[in-house]
Amino acid sequence: MSAEWHFLLALNERLRPLGDPVEIQEVAVRFLGEYLQASRVTYAQIEGDEVVTRQTYESTVPPLAVRRQVARFGKTIIDACRHGETAVVSDIHDDSRLTDAERAQLTAIGVAAFVGVPLIKEGRWVAVFGVHSETPRTWTRDQIALIEVTADRTWAAGERARVEEALRRRDERQTFMRTLNDTIGRFADPARVLEETCRLLGAHLHVNRVAYGEIEGDD
Repeated sequence: MSAEWHFLLALNERLRPLGDPVEIQEVAVRFLGEYLQASRVTYAQIEGDEVVTRQTYESTVPPLAVRRQVARFGKTIIDACRHGETAVVSDIHDDSRLTDAERAQLTAIGVAAFVGVPLIKEGRWVAVFGVHSETPRTWTRDQIALIEVTADRTWAAGERARVEEALRRRDERQTFMRTLNDTIGRFADPARVLEETCRLLGAHLHVNRVAYGEIEGDD
C-alpha cells in the first residue's frame, strides 16, 4: 500500500468524527502541509471578485491576507481554475504562463512553486485548495493527485457537516414548536400563554431574558 493511500486513510479517520466545517478545514490543511512538508497550505472560497481564505497552514512563511483579489492569480491561472484544471507550477521564475508582475506578487508572499486545485460545484468555481513551496519544487503526479483528492474530501466533509447541522437545527425547531403548542394549548388565559411562551423560548435559545411588550402611546 502506497504512502499516499496511507495518508488518505489517516485523513479520513481524522475527518470522520468532526462536525464543524471550520475544524474539518483546519485539520485537512495542517495534515496535508505536514505530510508534504509544504511552506503553506490554504483553503479559500471564491466570493465574487475576491478569494477569501478560510483556513491556512504555514510552516516557514507569513500568513496571507484573509481577502485578496482573484485577479492576482493571473489570467492564465484563473482561466485554468474556471475550467476545473489544476494549476501546477514548479518554479515561478521559469514558467512562461506568469508575467513579471505576477512573479513579483508570488515572491512577496513566499511562493516559488505551487499547486492550485479549483473546486467546481454545479458548474461554478466555489473554492481553491493551494499548496505552496518557498523554493522551486517538482511536484510528482502522486503528490498532485493527493492534493486534488484532499481538496475534494475537505469540501465534501465540510458540506456533509453543514447539511447535518442544518438537519439538527431543523429537528430542534420542530421539537420546540411541538413542545410550545402542546404547552400553551392547555391555557385559556392570555397572560399564562405569554408567560409559558417566554419561558420555553428562553430555555430553547439559552438566553438570559425573553420579554413581550405592547406599545401604549409613548410607553
